[in-house]
Amino acid sequence: MAAAPGCWAAFGALQAQETARFGYPPVHGLVVDAYAASHGGDGAQRRDRQSVCIHLLALCAVLERGASPTARIALLQRVTTPKRDWPALARPHGVPALDHTHLAGAPDLDDYARRARRWAGAVWAFWAPEHGRVRTTLDAVS
Repeated sequence: MAAAPGCWAAFGALQAQETARFGYPPVHGLVVDAYAASHGGDGAQRRDRQSVCIHLLALCAVLERGASPTARIALLQRVTTPKRDWPALARPHGVPALDHTHLAGAPDLDDYARRARRWAGAVWAFWAPEHGRVRTTLDAVS
């Protein structure tokens, strides 16, 4: 992931706080997907392309198609088992409207989950120019 060291550290702290407060909540996967899809590199390396693509597939599956946390994990396992040459998606200019700091201060798990879904939605919306390619890929692997 192409994250600045401070951003990566802050995300690690968020993950530690999530685990300490809520265990392994069902929304955890969306949090990981939102962060990873927000921090793709230039697409020069296969692993970078894979990271962006698979996390966008997961966001689409959950946000648009109602995939459960279990179905999300199964999807990620299915698409990463064969080594593929993932396409380099054209990263839009700018940044998503929300980032991981949107989760800070959530008083309880319900609010944390709402904030996580809003953040994931903002990341998915940010990638709108690539939605067609992501949906087509998801259809092919589902």
